[in-house]
Amino acid sequence: MQKRILYHISFWVAYVLFKSYLNFSTSPDAEKGIASFQLFIESLVPQLMYLVVKIPMVYALFGIINKYFQHQWSLPKSVLIALLIFAVSIINYILINHFVILNWYYGYHEPFQTSLLLGSIIYTSFIISFTCGIAIAIKLIRMNLRQKEASQEVMKKKLETELNLLKSQINPHFLFNTLNNIYSLAMKKSDDTGPVVMKLSKLLRFMLYESEKDLILISEEVKLLEDYIELERIRYNDRLSLTISIEISNPNATITPLLLLPLIENAFKHGASESMKTVFIEVVISEQNNHLKASVKNSKERNALPVDCGGIGLKNVRRQLELTYSDFSLDVKNEEHLFNVDLEIDLGSYML
Repeated sequence: MQKRILYHISFWVAYVLFKSYLNFSTSPDAEKGIASFQLFIESLVPQLMYLVVKIPMVYALFGIINKYFQHQWSLPKSVLIALLIFAVSIINYILINHFVILNWYYGYHEPFQTSLLLGSIIYTSFIISFTCGIAIAIKLIRMNLRQKEASQEVMKKKLETELNLLKSQINPHFLFNTLNNIYSLAMKKSDDTGPVVMKLSKLLRFMLYESEKDLILISEEVKLLEDYIELERIRYNDRLSLTISIEISNPNATITPLLLLPLIENAFKHGASESMKTVFIEVVISEQNNHLKASVKNSKERNALPVDCGGIGLKNVRRQLELTYSDFSLDVKNEEHLFNVDLEIDLGSYML
């Protein structure tokens, strides 16, 4: 509110100084070279007196504009009241100009009828219109800017809500797969059950606290992937051939959380879990000059459904990329016995 009041005060100060300078620079004495501070003050005082008419008129028109745009008043009603205010302002301006400015301040005693001549009324109307035009133009521009800012804020909130929804869809999927791992180990009464539960606890902590952030360190995302892969490695044991290559040149580079995990989840879910034979998964992740490359390959049965079919994995990844990065590519190849996902992201193109 204080900032808004300051803007309005600044406008009126600038307006009065501008009008005073115009009158000062065009006065006969100034044209003769007799320019002085006293002469400028003599031009300034009348402009201050005219504010008695101009300020109420401008803010009354502002009120009409607000009523109209808030759909409280119709256009005919708004125009009619605006014309009435305009007419009253002209009359008040003429009265102040004649009796206060000319008669009292300057000492010119002219008949009041001279102020009611058509030329005088037209001149007064022009001055009033000039003041209204400047003020209303500034208000409409500010209203338009505020509307655009509000629209952008609504759109941003909508995109953030959608992004959070995508993340919330990933979390139960991940939890379901991991709980299946623990169930399998518990049924076998494996000594690995305890360590797996601890790993799951760390992963859930990440889900609860880190996934809400806009960006995290890429090293944190990689640690999440390594923990998940380790859990899956325990589950599939000898029938899984797993190759991992991770090269990060800048561990402080940032990435949207939970962006890479669905790629690896899908590789396990639709590769290893749908085959009783020995399967392989190859994960290659590299970061160089803030440019990320990720490739995930997995073997699959000939008749296995594509990773994307009916699932949330790659669809969510693609949508998250669309919401968060302006420069990326996601290439999916579904061959007879191989599924391959290649992802490239310019991490510097983050948009939110």
